[in-house]
Amino acid sequence: MSETRIRVLVTRAVGFIGHHLTKLLVDHGPYVHRADIKYPEYESSPAHQFELLDFRRFHNALSAIRKVGHVFALAADMGGAGNNTRLREVLSREPRACLEKGLENTCERIKSQLRAAGRLSAAATLAGAA
Repeated sequence: MSETRIRVLVTRAVGFIGHHLTKLLVDHGPYVHRADIKYPEYESSPAHQFELLDFRRFHNALSAIRKVGHVFALAADMGGAGNNTRLREVLSREPRACLEKGLENTCERIKSQLRAAGRLSAAATLAGAA
């Protein structure tokens, strides 16, 4: 493996999105490190490496991200798609976050982190670059 090859981590890699993202990434050349709290149930992965990890444990997350340059963080303690039971308990109400607003907030956070790291200029931000 070339030292310049991009190394990526996909968390919650056995889920529907993580599995398909892994396939896509492998097809485009990066070395894909796949990690999840459980083993794949339906289909083996084309990932170059799989690790059984619980990302709720800080040392596991730290260990996994040290091996890669990019992370696709899909891990979440959801209890299944659409299950907001625990969130409702914590909030004492039904969550009503708008997807569009959530995506806008995520984009702004990413942009601010890139600017702080000197990887995104103010001019690029004004021009609409992500």
